[in-house]
Amino acid sequence: MAAGSFEGHYVWHPAADDRELARACTDVRAGRYLGAHNVLKEARGDYELRAHRSLVLASEAADSDLAERWMAEEPGPEAALLGARVAMIRALRMADAGDSRADTLLRIAQAACVRAARLLPQDPTPWVAQLALARIDGPRDPAPGAC
Repeated sequence: MAAGSFEGHYVWHPAADDRELARACTDVRAGRYLGAHNVLKEARGDYELRAHRSLVLASEAADSDLAERWMAEEPGPEAALLGARVAMIRALRMADAGDSRADTLLRIAQAACVRAARLLPQDPTPWVAQLALARIDGPRDPAPGAC
């Protein structure tokens, strides 16, 4: 699944050789979250894999209401993590576009990261998402010599 030939063209997918993730991405694009739940739950002990999977799934879900529906229907650590990653992607996109809604989306994303971290405290992935959001505000501490 990482790469292949499709009508003579090189095809690459961010799931790489993770076939379960690739299937979950197909589900997410179709508006279903069970596959996402399964691959994220399966990766609870492997935080590198969980971080990768959640980012790929969030990239697929960011233009839909899937994360919000999942949280409303079956709230839990996996739904909260996907919600945090989706909110992070949306905030970063708006900030990059110079959209005036970026500050609001930043606050939503930060709150979603905190919620996800509370639901599964041993998972560092929500804090990784929080770090990605830091580029929107820029550094808060003055640089040495700027005081």
